[in-house]
Amino acid sequence: MSWIEQLQSANWSQASGIALTAYILGCFATGYYLVRMRTGQDIRELGSGSVGAKNVGRLLGWRGFLTVVLGDVCKGMFAVWVARHFSKDDRIVALAMVAVVVGHVWPAQLWFRGGKGMSTSLGALLIYDYHLIGAFLLLFMGFFALASVAFAHHGTANYDTAKTITVKGAVTDFQFINPHVLIFMDGTDESGKPQKWQGELTSPNRLSRVGWTKSSLKPGDTISISGYPTKSGSPEMWIQKVVLGSGEELSTGGGN
Repeated sequence: MSWIEQLQSANWSQASGIALTAYILGCFATGYYLVRMRTGQDIRELGSGSVGAKNVGRLLGWRGFLTVVLGDVCKGMFAVWVARHFSKDDRIVALAMVAVVVGHVWPAQLWFRGGKGMSTSLGALLIYDYHLIGAFLLLFMGFFALASVAFAHHGTANYDTAKTITVKGAVTDFQFINPHVLIFMDGTDESGKPQKWQGELTSPNRLSRVGWTKSSLKPGDTISISGYPTKSGSPEMWIQKVVLGSGEELSTGGGN
C-alpha cells in the first residue's frame, strides 16, 4: 500500500480527537502548577524561565524536581495509553505521542511557554514500546544525576556579578533547604511599585557554620538584601548581604 493510500485509509476523525486529547494532557504543566501552589509565583519568571523539572528544582529542591519529572512522565504515558485504548493504528498512537509533547512544550493556556519535553517524551515512549523500559531507566537515572550536580553547582551562573542591587521589604517565606537557601519577600521594583522578590544564598550546611538556622528569618521580618541581579532581569538575586530591621548583618557564608 502506497503512503497516499495509507493516509486515505486512516480514521482522521478519530485521529483528530485523540491528538487534541493528548495535546490538552500535555498542556498540564506540572512544574508551573506545583510552583503556583507552593509559592504563588510564576516559574516562567524565575531562573531559566522553563516550567521543567530542572528549573523547578532550583526553587523547590530535589523533591520538587522529582515531582515534576514523575508528573510529566505520567502524562506522556497516559496520553499514549489512551490512544492505544481507542485505536490500534500505530500512526494515530504516534500522533498522540507527538501531540502530548507539543502540549508540554507549547501549552496554550500559558501563552505557549512550556518546558523542553524530555520527561514527557520518555513517558510516551515507555508505553509505546515497553522494550524501551531499560533505556528509559538508564536515561532517567542519568538525567537525575546530572540535574542533581547542576543544582548543587550552578552558583552565580545566572547572575550578573558586575552589578549589585539592594531590595528592602518584608519576608514572605524562608526555605532553609538544599541545594541553596531561598528568601522570598515583598519588595519594590525600580519605580517603587510592589514586587515579589526571591533571593538565593549558599547551602544550609555552609550557612549553619556561620550561625544560621531554620528560624533565622520568619514571615513578616523586615530585612534588606543586597546582591547580584539576574541576567534576565527577573526579580531575583544572588544574595551577598542580609541586614535585619534592627541593623544587624547576617553573614552569608561566602561561596556558591
